[in-house]
Amino acid sequence: MVLSRSGLADDVKPVFELPLTDKCGDLDGPNGEMWYYTASLTYEYKQMNEFWTDYFLRHYVFTIYNEAGELVGTVEDDMHYADDELRVPYVDLLPVVTKKFFNDDDNYEVAVGFAVNSTTPGINHYRTVAYSIGGDKDSKGNSAIVATIPEMVSDVLDASAEGGEERYMMAVINNNMVFADGDDSDEEETGEEFWNRQLSYQSEVVVYDRVGADGKPHVIFRHTTQQVCMPGEQEDTPFIMSLKNSHGSFYVFAKYKEPLYNPYYSSADPDMSQRESNSLVIELYKLNGDKFELCQTTEYPFVKDNAEDVIASYYAVGNFRYTADIIFNADGKADFYITKQNKLVGNDESYINSYYFVRADGTKEKTVFENCTNSQMLSGVAGHPEQCMFVTYDNGYMFHFVDLPEAKEVASMSNVFMIDDFSDPEYLLANCDRTACGNSYRYAFEMRMPDEDGYGLKMRVAWFDDKCNFVNYDYINMGLDVQYAVLYLDGTVLQPDFFYKDKTGKREYMLLLKRDTGDGLIEEQLLIGQVTDEANPAGQDIRLFTPDSEKGALGSIVVYALTEEPHLNVGYKKTEAELTKSRECYALEVYNMPFGSDDTGAVDEIIVGDGISFDGKVVTAAGEISVYDVYGVEVASGVNSVAVDGLQAGVYVISAAEKTCKIFVK
Repeated sequence: MVLSRSGLADDVKPVFELPLTDKCGDLDGPNGEMWYYTASLTYEYKQMNEFWTDYFLRHYVFTIYNEAGELVGTVEDDMHYADDELRVPYVDLLPVVTKKFFNDDDNYEVAVGFAVNSTTPGINHYRTVAYSIGGDKDSKGNSAIVATIPEMVSDVLDASAEGGEERYMMAVINNNMVFADGDDSDEEETGEEFWNRQLSYQSEVVVYDRVGADGKPHVIFRHTTQQVCMPGEQEDTPFIMSLKNSHGSFYVFAKYKEPLYNPYYSSADPDMSQRESNSLVIELYKLNGDKFELCQTTEYPFVKDNAEDVIASYYAVGNFRYTADIIFNADGKADFYITKQNKLVGNDESYINSYYFVRADGTKEKTVFENCTNSQMLSGVAGHPEQCMFVTYDNGYMFHFVDLPEAKEVASMSNVFMIDDFSDPEYLLANCDRTACGNSYRYAFEMRMPDEDGYGLKMRVAWFDDKCNFVNYDYINMGLDVQYAVLYLDGTVLQPDFFYKDKTGKREYMLLLKRDTGDGLIEEQLLIGQVTDEANPAGQDIRLFTPDSEKGALGSIVVYALTEEPHLNVGYKKTEAELTKSRECYALEVYNMPFGSDDTGAVDEIIVGDGISFDGKVVTAAGEISVYDVYGVEVASGVNSVAVDGLQAGVYVISAAEKTCKIFVK
């Protein structure tokens, strides 16, 4: 039986909602705003045989909303099929709103991407079609197409000058086959002919600039890479990245100098062994006026590891932190974090990873970390370097905390620990992050096993200081009948008052639960709950999201930890079997954070008593003063006065003049 649960924010309504529709999502709006959209798709259903009903897109309507949820406009059109096209397995909006990219009117523009099955088995057609919101209509009353780009856009680069007019670049990828001898027959080759055919497969990146004199977007740049020279494991490693910084707007391409494999001569029996020696070549192209020019080439030589259990050694840039793997130095040159992945015998699903910092001239400056099974960038903390947690395994898991870019390991710990010599071993999951604490920071880990008492099952969060010394547990009451739970850990949401602002300084946590509701049914729920303590051993729910009878089950949950207006997006999904042949529909609720507050101002900004005073920024008292957080850890100290305005918002205990009192730092 499930306990009835009530939360402090149950009556808080979303700032706006997107109705149940075929698709919904967010868009990069103008001026850094977040906009939203919904899509209504009309299909024709045909019974192909007694086992299979196929569906064919006939019409689509996209509705655009601004960041306040206000209607901006709609675009709609019939689906236009070519003679050799059958159906549309994918259609969605390009997640960016532009102006004057696709045409030169003053309306905002959106673009729709399509993947279309053709009459040739295994061959799809791709394209991007653009519309002007509020623009012209065709003879049927549909939105007029203002531009069409062959292929779907795969990358958007915002190359706008600071304070200048909007300028985007949009890249598409074409997969081509080029035959040096002009032979494009389908006959099976062997020997040198077969290998030459493998060399002929290419991926071409085509970059479109904004509308030109002809009223259409035009090609500004092309770049081709042999597919046998694709970087990394040649499957999910980026070979194109775009970025903009104070040095300019760039496209970054990575490839192997030579094909990854030794030549092989038959698809029936491919000897796909790795070349022993190769190089990772990284090219930077910089936007200069109306063209991209090659400004840097970095070549990093490498050899395959010769260990007996290593099948292959893959190298890449962008596999560690994506575009953050590219670091511009004081000379304006780009340095790189290079990832090496070792594929081992008997393990095709995961790799042993190593990371190196490589200078622009291709020399390795430092080893960041080697031979880890996983890595996770941790949240930034003001006044402290970036930090990554690397996970290793050798008869047990170890967590290593490394400051970047110094590549200095500052702390480490096992995933198994004991609070004292008399306690049982405890197990930590690799679900971890850090958050500011006083002038330092602390690590939070999800525990493998929950706790249980008369109030229900409790998620446990273990806190450690910056030297990996245990500090305390936090407990979040999940209630009864929980079959599975996972904790959302992020440095921003771990700050007290992110979800709910009060004077206690308690943290709130967000958990995704799978709860047995009876009759063998499992329900996904989203719990935002406050930690338990002696005064409230059952804890306190802030909000419990459950399936909605109209909108459906919980779907995507996204926290946007924006500095000015953080918010929480709660998505729902529902299968309308009787209407849409089991196609899923989606709805979205958008909440501003925090949900609410019980801060009524009862805690004075100026506290005078027992020889201690506080003006909101500085604590004053005669003699030595110590400031402690709610966990009893000293976070500041001084003589006669201590400034506390640099501490995180929350409750602190002051010890001075042989007295103690509590203050609230805002």
